[in-house]
Amino acid sequence: MNKNAHGTPLFIYDDRETQYKFNDEHPFNQNRLIMTVDLLRKAGALPDSALRTPRAAAEDELLRVHTPAYIEAVKALSLSVPEERYIQEAARFGLADDDTPYFAGMHEVTSTVVGGSITAAELVMSGKAPHALHLGGGLHHALRSKGAGFCVYNDASAAIAHAKETYGAKVLYVDTDVHHGDGVQWSFYADPQVCTLSIHETGKFLFPGTGAVNERGEGDAFGTSLNIPVEPYTEDDSWLECFGEVLTEAVARFQPDVIVSQHGCDAHAYDPLAHVHCSMRVYKAMPELIPPLRTNGAKGVGWRSGAAGTTSGVSYHGPEPALARDERAGCCPAAGRAAAAAASPGVAGRLAEQARSSCRIRGWTLLRHGRRCPGARRSRPTTGEQRN
Repeated sequence: MNKNAHGTPLFIYDDRETQYKFNDEHPFNQNRLIMTVDLLRKAGALPDSALRTPRAAAEDELLRVHTPAYIEAVKALSLSVPEERYIQEAARFGLADDDTPYFAGMHEVTSTVVGGSITAAELVMSGKAPHALHLGGGLHHALRSKGAGFCVYNDASAAIAHAKETYGAKVLYVDTDVHHGDGVQWSFYADPQVCTLSIHETGKFLFPGTGAVNERGEGDAFGTSLNIPVEPYTEDDSWLECFGEVLTEAVARFQPDVIVSQHGCDAHAYDPLAHVHCSMRVYKAMPELIPPLRTNGAKGVGWRSGAAGTTSGVSYHGPEPALARDERAGCCPAAGRAAAAAASPGVAGRLAEQARSSCRIRGWTLLRHGRRCPGARRSRPTTGEQRN
């Protein structure tokens, strides 16, 4: 974390965040966070002057993105011995399955995770740091009234809401986790002040089953939800071309004040829960693709999430994003570029045409390990279910 013309980037971390742990057998293992911080310190890349301690999010900050009933249930199920009536209700709130089971103290520790991401956003938005990174966050699957995909509270949505409501910022959210950033998308699906861009393995085979190119936003926010679903076995060149072209177009058209990016590590070929075949090359390229867009005093914030690990970041910048009007665009890796193609002529239109001409629909039936992933067995939820 080197100084630059705008100051020193900051790193949000506290050992308390490692208590966000469901059980010893759960794939969401905080050893990765502990080892990453230890490596950064021993490599001399994380000086004490760059560290900031997260605070717990206030209830009104949680209420920006979650319902009162859900927060009440999370609190009640956080007790060492929850009341029976709340245990009976746990499944309704998504807190009784193997992915996101309730655990003692989860409200307190998850509030700290949310507070850490809000702290990162505040440091950037207030001008105290050009960029901020919160590796303990990025819980992008949590919905307004339901936990999901290892996520109890949605810290990414809460931080975006803070930047939007406190500073009036236009926010571009960029999600490179191999799983669709559904919780953040649905949080702002009808909000024209927030644009969400997610590149992920197609929901045909992977949790959460959403993130198709025809999920574009609604009302005044139509066109501000951008999805790039890629097929299993997509490799570096295709992934980087799709991501780079769509990101450049989105920034140029939406003209955000701040970019919040979340960089999941699970698109790597060795991740056991997904089927995209990228290498470490894409992880080196992700942060390199975003900073050049931060002109005019751009800033940045970041977090992490996902079973294999994820980082995210926020930065300043800003005309409207565009979207492909052809739903066939999501049927192959090369066609992913069309996910952000505009209905208007020009570069975006050419991307859509390239996608259509290069598209080859494949019958992906055999996935890695000779089986489909658990997400493939789940029926796609209705729009109302997705948002709640």
